[in-house]
Amino acid sequence: MTHYDDIKKVTLIDDSIEYIDSPKKIIRLINNILGNDVAEYVESLYYYSCETNRRIDTDLIAYEATLEEYNNYFGEIEDIVNYLIKGNRKRMNKEKLFKELAKIKEIIINR
Repeated sequence: MTHYDDIKKVTLIDDSIEYIDSPKKIIRLINNILGNDVAEYVESLYYYSCETNRRIDTDLIAYEATLEEYNNYFGEIEDIVNYLIKGNRKRMNKEKLFKELAKIKEIIINR
């Protein structure tokens, strides 16, 4: 079922009116007016744009997942830094400090 907002009123060169409610209908109209070769070309552009949109959507989903992953990594790093700064009130020996810093380095390298 076509939503009313999706229907476009088009006035043709002969002042007749066509209502376009789908890509197929506009391609049929192009075929009737300009010929099959132009209609096929427009149809190929339409499918190319659909594929491009799908790839962009897929890339955006992957990008969002990567950002979420990085956010989790920085959370791990923040926990270690907070432990080093706040959680350890007494003086920390260098060995313990380097061990905690090595954890941060491992998180960064492995991600």
